[in-house]
Amino acid sequence: MTTISDYEIAIPTYKRPEAIRKFTLKYLESTNVPRERVTLFVSSDDEKAKYEESNPGYKVVVARGANSLGAKRKFISLYYPEGTPVVSFDDDVSKVEKLVLDKPLEGTTKPLDHPCHLEVVSDLSEFIFKGFELAEKEKVRIWGCYPVANKGFLHPKVTVGLKFIMGHFFGFYAGDPIAGFDADPKDDIYTTLWHYTTHGGTLRFDNYLVKSKAHSGSGGNCEDLQAKLELNNKTVERICKDFPGLAAPKFRKSKDPWLSQYAEVRLKTITNKIIVS
Repeated sequence: MTTISDYEIAIPTYKRPEAIRKFTLKYLESTNVPRERVTLFVSSDDEKAKYEESNPGYKVVVARGANSLGAKRKFISLYYPEGTPVVSFDDDVSKVEKLVLDKPLEGTTKPLDHPCHLEVVSDLSEFIFKGFELAEKEKVRIWGCYPVANKGFLHPKVTVGLKFIMGHFFGFYAGDPIAGFDADPKDDIYTTLWHYTTHGGTLRFDNYLVKSKAHSGSGGNCEDLQAKLELNNKTVERICKDFPGLAAPKFRKSKDPWLSQYAEVRLKTITNKIIVS
C-alpha cells in the first residue's frame, strides 16, 4: 500500500537541461528530498540523452506522445502506480518559501505592510507530508501554494474551496485524470475547476509561495506570438463554457495593445474552510 512517505517528485521539462540544473534541481538538492525520488519527464530520446549528460544521477523518462505540457502532466499521472502521492515541479522553480510573521497579527486579517519575512523551505519532505495529510483529512485530491510571489499577500492559513492551484508546484495522486491536459496554456486553471466540481475543492497553503525563473533562457513552451494569443483566448472561452458560474473571462488593463488582447480567467471566490496555520 502506498503511503505519504512514498511520495515522488515529477518534473515535466522541455529543452532546458542546463536551466533545470541551475534552478529546480539545485533547490531540491538543498533540501532533504532523496534524489532517487526525482524523475525528469522529457519529450524525445534525443532530449533524454542531453538531460542525462547535463544531470547525471537523475532518472529521465520519455513521455511519448505528450507534445504539450498538459499532455505531459497526464502522462505523469499515469506513469506511477495508482494512488502514489506525486508533487509536480516546473523546470524553472528556484525555491519554495514560507511566511514568517515578525509581529503577531491583531485580529484575523493581515495588512499588506505587516512586519514579516520569508524563509526558504529546506525541510521540503515535511511540507510535502503536511500537504498530503491535510488533503486526505479534508477529502480533496490536489493541493498547492499561494499563486502570487509576494509576501504582502500571504496569510498564515490554509484554505479549502475553489482555490487556484498554480501548475508550477502542486501535489496530487497518480491515476487521477489531470483534467486540463488538453487545455493548454490554462491547464492548471482547468484542473483546479475540475477538482472543485469533481472532488469538492482544492487545498491551498496561503502561507507558502513558489519562486520561479520564468522566461529564463530558451526552452519551455515558447510559440509564435500570434498563435499563442489565439490558443490562449480560445482556451479561456472553452473553460468559461465548461464551468459556467465558476469562471468568467477578463482582460488586462494595459496600455500595451498586444497585452490587452490576452484573455484571462476570473474564478469565483469560494471558501469552504479556513485552517489557521
